[in-house]
Amino acid sequence: MYLKRLAEAALREIISGDKVGIILGASQVGKTTLIKQVVQRQKTVLLNFDAEVDKVRFQAAAALPPSDALDSLGNPQVLVIDEAQRLPEASRIIKGWYDAHLLVKILLLGSSSLDLLDQAVEGLTGRNRKLILPPLLFSETLAAQAWATPPDTARSTAPTFCPAAAGFTAATVGLRRLSRGCPDPPIRCACCAN
Repeated sequence: MYLKRLAEAALREIISGDKVGIILGASQVGKTTLIKQVVQRQKTVLLNFDAEVDKVRFQAAAALPPSDALDSLGNPQVLVIDEAQRLPEASRIIKGWYDAHLLVKILLLGSSSLDLLDQAVEGLTGRNRKLILPPLLFSETLAAQAWATPPDTARSTAPTFCPAAAGFTAATVGLRRLSRGCPDPPIRCACCAN
């Protein structure tokens, strides 16, 4: 089950822009899942540099003139390179493709390690927009719960929980249930009538 991420809007903005997108985050925070969700209606090629075959495919494309390189990759609207930090020369190649004004959106995904950041900044200075994806937020998890959704969802898709409760972390709330949008006693919020 996919949980809607707050970062979707920022990612859509990056995709609609004219710069290379660099999506950073710790391992297993959902970078690839988020990308797949947002670009699902676009012709997308995803290369994962953890897989040697994808590295070889990318390097073979890089040996071609830029427009032929995209042809060899299937002319995607979006080219996603996962674990981009695994191929140090990737940013130099992407820079060349970007400077050739190819009609493709390029997204580089990787851990938020300094390796990828240094490579990206060095090769793509002025040509990139970064998005740092945090782990799943408590408010994102909470918003996906049926009990946090209004009974009449046609009226509103916003969760009914109290704005004060949205700032609580999972550890703060613990195993407490939320009733009528506010935490159960002993925690009460100012907007709760009872």
